[in-house]
Amino acid sequence: MAYPATLFGVDTDADLEKLASQLSKFSLFRSEIEFLGKKFQLGLKIENMEKSQNSLSLIVSDSFVSAVKINEDILKLPVTRRTPLSFIQVGADLYLVVFSRKKEAEKLADILSEELFKKPDVIYRLVIPSQALSKIYRSENVEVKQIVYESTSSEEEIKTTVYFGRNLASVLPRGEKEKSIKIKYILYRDEVGVFGISASGTVIAYTQLSQSEFVSYIVEKIIPLAEPPG
Repeated sequence: MAYPATLFGVDTDADLEKLASQLSKFSLFRSEIEFLGKKFQLGLKIENMEKSQNSLSLIVSDSFVSAVKINEDILKLPVTRRTPLSFIQVGADLYLVVFSRKKEAEKLADILSEELFKKPDVIYRLVIPSQALSKIYRSENVEVKQIVYESTSSEEEIKTTVYFGRNLASVLPRGEKEKSIKIKYILYRDEVGVFGISASGTVIAYTQLSQSEFVSYIVEKIIPLAEPPG
């Protein structure tokens, strides 16, 4: 199964219990539309909330209007997008994993920050710096399939290099030259699947792990590498 995920930090004193209470009452009504003789409410609501010891998983249901062109006519119809997400407690820190690609995940994070916490930037994106991605590259138990990095030449020109293959354990420069590169993306295989991680804090996983198992994988393997943007 393929899982896209985007990582965020949450700057709040609320624990998972308080957050669950807030989310149980959360909804965002935008407007109403009539379609085929039936009225539909547009906006956000929370579905299928489940709390475990260190995580709070739920689905955000977003109903909105989509326009479809049929010949010369434009048909407006209600559409619902359901996005799974998990709030994760790691020690004193709170994180958010949105199971969606970066653009949609950032939009949803902004809405939750404004509407749930009543101020912007409570939910903020995380990045994974080049040095952290390099740790994955140097790991003994992974097989690197693709790597993208930027390097700066003596003329101060930035060059992007892409390698892909069966195992790229020796393609990156070492020593002083290693300091001149910035890893932007790495795709690797380990014992549980294939994972692509970008410097912008997005992850794509091809794995048989369940969603809850994937969350545990993120907590163990990826969140320790992440940090707020500089």
